Amino acid sequence: MAGDFRTNRILNHSNSFQRTYHPTEKSPLNLPLIMIGVAVVFVTFLSIFLFTLQNENFAQQEDNSKPLVGGQLERTSGGLIVDENCDVFLDKLDSCTRYKCQLTHPFTRETLLREILGMTRDGKCSYAEEMPNNGKMECKYTESIRKAMVQFYEDLSNAESTGASTHASLSPQGAEVETKYTIDGKEVENPLQEALDNGQCVISGYG
Repeated sequence: MAGDFRTNRILNHSNSFQRTYHPTEKSPLNLPLIMIGVAVVFVTFLSIFLFTLQNENFAQQEDNSKPLVGGQLERTSGGLIVDENCDVFLDKLDSCTRYKCQLTHPFTRETLLREILGMTRDGKCSYAEEMPNNGKMECKYTESIRKAMVQFYEDLSNAESTGASTHASLSPQGAEVETKYTIDGKEVENPLQEALDNGQCVISGYG
């Protein structure tokens, strides 16, 4: 993969949200709380989805007149070099090389950090990412999930069009949310969703 992996294409996002409600006589549902939960899950996935796309486009808009260090815009934080545009993030994640970068969230405009902490003793890649409103996602990626994520985000940034849709079903057991992603009209699996489902990634900070 090229170190300066970037894209100039404009990505079209088509996001739809559908929900169905299955009533039950035995266990009435607290619809407001359930729907809030569904919305939080959807916004979280969509936020991460667009966060990555925005990162790839951000590198194209950097001011070439700014001073460069080693060919990249950088600053120091706690003794660690912080890349200011995350343009080599996927290369670093692919090899699980220690790396820290910052970028602006497309929704909240907050400056957030991503940090690859390196390999753990059991061969997993330790990763942490700040999320809007004091949230945080921490991951311990297996090699297969890590490689799948790199490929997924590479495909996203090269796509002519992308989309995400969520279907929420309510039942006495709670809300079940299924999010589908498309790249150039073809439905694809998002490995991040799998990582969240199987516990490799955990999101905290939202109560």
